[in-house]
Amino acid sequence: MADEFELPPLKRPARYGIYRWWPEEGEDWIHPYDIGIVRQMIPGLRVFRREDIDDDWELVSYGDIRFRVKPTIWLPVAHEGFDVGDYVEIKSRMGQTQPFMGRIKEMVWNQRYANIEYYLYRSDKIQAKAYHKDDLNAASAIQKFKLTESDSPPYNGPASGGGLPKT
Repeated sequence: MADEFELPPLKRPARYGIYRWWPEEGEDWIHPYDIGIVRQMIPGLRVFRREDIDDDWELVSYGDIRFRVKPTIWLPVAHEGFDVGDYVEIKSRMGQTQPFMGRIKEMVWNQRYANIEYYLYRSDKIQAKAYHKDDLNAASAIQKFKLTESDSPPYNGPASGGGLPKT
């Protein structure tokens, strides 16, 4: 008979939700190294992303902020396709709004309308207006690059002598 082998457990897809209240008494549900971060972030209406790490801990992220917690009760929220830090394009909505490119700064749950509100950076300034998924397009085509000292911008000046070449 062939050797039996055990398949590794399947990783569940990321889930989204909010911690509207402190999930348990004490801090035993928080990884000891992450207690300070969690105390600043929870409770509230921020929409977090939660993924499995191992049997004991889950990784919770909010943009670049990450911490580990044990599986706890939270309010699940449907993911709308965007995360904190994503670059997005604001739609013009038939001229109702001015289109622009921005980056998601905050994802906040609106309890009244049961949807996510997105607050954006535009030119390094946070916008006061909340946007919704129907206002946004993913800006996956944006590529960021930085010129190094050896790189130079393309030459767009006139031909030598300052004029057009003679034909």
